Amino acid sequence: GSCHRPPGDDDLFLDPSVVSFLMHQLPPDDEDYDHEIANLNRGWNLPRSQSKDRRRIFIPVSDQFGASRSAFSRPGGGNHWSMLLWEVSREEVSFGHFDSSSGLNREAAVAVARKVVDVLRVSNSDHDGCRVRVVERKTPQQGNGHDCGVFALGVAEILAAMPFGMEKAEEELQKQYDERGGQGEFAIRLRR
Repeated sequence: GSCHRPPGDDDLFLDPSVVSFLMHQLPPDDEDYDHEIANLNRGWNLPRSQSKDRRRIFIPVSDQFGASRSAFSRPGGGNHWSMLLWEVSREEVSFGHFDSSSGLNREAAVAVARKVVDVLRVSNSDHDGCRVRVVERKTPQQGNGHDCGVFALGVAEILAAMPFGMEKAEEELQKQYDERGGQGEFAIRLRR
């Protein structure tokens, strides 16, 4: 049987507009950068230094988030969505990247991960100076050029029902994908 649990208080689902703000409207040289990062930290309720608390943060990633500020300012940008999962704990800063188009969003996912870790560092000196790892996770692949957003949401739904720990995520994603009709039905069923 599958491991299922309701999303809990240890899960946070970031709104894409928050990620967009972080990536394109809050440069590190902004005079309010530290204040805004501290506000996000409080709002996300991240574990403090020396804490054994854990938290999962689901972060939708658009390829536009990796774009330059000038490219971002042009309307109509962004063609692909994926899901970044950050399981915040004291051990390491590692993100799982789940992309239904085989790493197409890798560059944007790495840029988002680096910026999001700045929010953690406000209250958690355990991670000062540590390397940020983004691990590409095996993800069911979309069969067309337009289901990426639905796939990203479906991935988040499946992962949120799993216990903390990405060790079995790839296996569970594939199992749930197959159970939900695979290539022909997965996205259709999520739209209902």
